[in-house]
Amino acid sequence: MHCRYGEFKSKDEISVLENPIIHAIGKRHGKSAAAVVLRWHVQRGVATPPFSLREKELRENLTVGDWELDAEGMAEMATLDKDFHYLRPESWYGLPLWN
Repeated sequence: MHCRYGEFKSKDEISVLENPIIHAIGKRHGKSAAAVVLRWHVQRGVATPPFSLREKELRENLTVGDWELDAEGMAEMATLDKDFHYLRPESWYGLPLWN
């Protein structure tokens, strides 16, 4: 198991912030992968607390309301694997994943 910024994933999984689809969307909008993910949550009405210890990233988080993902970007984000969880209680502790 590998952990970065509180992200738990298997060695064979692509990190959310390293996903090439997210990077391509970010490139089209002139934004970082983290900003794309945060904006995707905002546009879907999902409360998501951003996290960073770096001033540049903290400032970028404050601009998430200044732009929008286009329909193409939203559709691309919707195609990404939805089985990425920070915690996996079923495989770690034998508990079901709560919805």
